[in-house]
This record gives sequence, C-alpha cells and structure tokens, in this order.
Amino acid sequence: MSIQKLFIDTKKFSDKSKIKIELNDEYIRKYRKSKFYTSKYFISVKQFQMFNQFKNISADKNDRIFIYKLDLLYPLGDDTVELKVGNYTLNESIDDETKPPFSLYKTFRLKEGNPSVSDIVNAFNTDEDMKAINLSVSFNQYNNKFDFQNEGVEDYYLSFNGSGLVYGFDFTTLYRIKCGTEPFGNNFLFGKVSVNVQGDTLILFNLSTDSDISLKKASYDNINKSFFELNNIFYTQPINVLPGDIIQYNRQCHEENEINFDHNSLRQFTIEAYNQDKDRIDMSDFFLELEIIEKKENKFLQLIIILLKYIIQLMI
Repeated sequence: MSIQKLFIDTKKFSDKSKIKIELNDEYIRKYRKSKFYTSKYFISVKQFQMFNQFKNISADKNDRIFIYKLDLLYPLGDDTVELKVGNYTLNESIDDETKPPFSLYKTFRLKEGNPSVSDIVNAFNTDEDMKAINLSVSFNQYNNKFDFQNEGVEDYYLSFNGSGLVYGFDFTTLYRIKCGTEPFGNNFLFGKVSVNVQGDTLILFNLSTDSDISLKKASYDNINKSFFELNNIFYTQPINVLPGDIIQYNRQCHEENEINFDHNSLRQFTIEAYNQDKDRIDMSDFFLELEIIEKKENKFLQLIIILLKYIIQLMI
C-alpha cells in the first residue's frame, strides 16, 4: 500500500467553498496494469480544522421573508399554494393558469449575525414595514415554533425561500395568512416545524465533475428533493461546536472512498463545499489533509482465495 498526502491550506483562495487543486509534477499516477497484481485507489480525509465563523443569518441567503399580495380576485380553498420551483419571481406566473398572479409587496430582512429567537421577534415587530401592514410574530416556547399574525385588512402570502430553516417553514411553499377581519382567530400562520437559529449544521465536501478523479462506488442523496440522485460527496463534517470554537476532525480509522482516474495521473481536482441544504457554504480559512491511497492485490493470491471459498462451500 502506498499513500500520497496532500496538505491543503485555503488562506490564498478567495472562494473557500470551491477549491481547485493543481498538481504540476504528475507524481500521483495510475500505473499500468500488471499481470501479477491489481491496484485500487482511494481518497480519504485524515485531518480537518476550521475556525467556526459561521453566521446564523447570512446576507442574501437566509435573511429575508417575502410578503406577496394577490393582484386579482382569485378563489383559494387552501392556506398554501404549492409552487413548482423555489425561485419566487411570481409575477412571471400571471399567464400560468395553474397559479394565481402575485406581486411582491414587502420584504423583511434580518441583520446579518447570530440573533436569538427573541432578537428575531423584536426585529420583526419593530420593523416599520411590518408595523405598517399590521403583521407581527411571536415565539411559542412550548413547541419551539414561530407564529405569525395578520391584523391588517387584506390577506398576505409569505415566502420563506432561503429562510425556511430559520423560521420553521418549507421554503418551496407560499403560505397564505388571512386578514385580521377573519373570525375565530383564523388570521394566524403557525410554524410547521421547530425552528433552527443555529445556522448551518453540516459541511458536505464534494468532488466537482471537472476533476481528474471521481468516486467509483455510487452514492445518492435526496437533499431538498423528493427523489434520489447521484452525488460525488466524499466527506461530511458536522458543525458541532459553538461560534468561535474550532471545528476539528482527526481520523481514528480508515474511512476510504474508492476513486476512478480519468487520466493516467492526477493533475487537478476541485473540492466544493456545501451545507446541509446543498447550498454553497460560506467557509472561513480551513486546513485539510487528504490522502490518495493505492492498494495492490496479488492476482494469484486472489485466485487462490476464490478457489478456497468455493471448496469450503462445496464441503458445507
């Protein structure tokens, strides 16, 4: 077994979420096939360190709630309107008979940082635009959910595109919140799931498709999808420390992913970093130690082992 080590320091990279590693000496090579042995190649993370500078609320990512109004009188029998896509440019749907015509009315934006649920409630309820349309929010400590109330004179439609994890709503759904003239307290929108104001919880390291190597064994995910599809994720790192602490991993056992070489040598590959929602994650400087491992297996020994297994099966 031979091991080639790569020590990756991202200080000189402007985009820490997409690191292109270029090797000019072609030292890591896939050697010719031999009649005496076969070779398998693996990629493994040995060490990872990063200062946890993640913000719970990041600008233009999970900081906004979009409030829409219905342009025309349109009968709705449900409190939600399922959308086909998560891109809420809803004015484009005016000619689409399957969806009513909406227009963006107001936007609430949280300040970037690490707010608590109390900070979020205070920021929303003191926002001048939200006060003007009589929209407010409270936090239910019993079930850990946000509850919105509309005391205005018309219905609103709330989109949590990007911020669904923060507020406890699905980011692909447009939620109707009825006006304050509705009887029996129907002017509330109750949170669907418990909120998470801790921000990102997972880092996914992925091999880009333009790399000279790819994972040999198929792996699948259904992150933010209702179906599974192939991915090239070779390492996952939980964000299990508080902001300001060090995220650290030191391999205790061999966790290896078998890889294919697209060329005879490893000249370049790109590592992409995503969060638990498969969105690009805003990484700070990190250190990563990778190993490219070659394992050789003697063909004759493999044949003997196969024959022995066959004989044992015949004897049972």
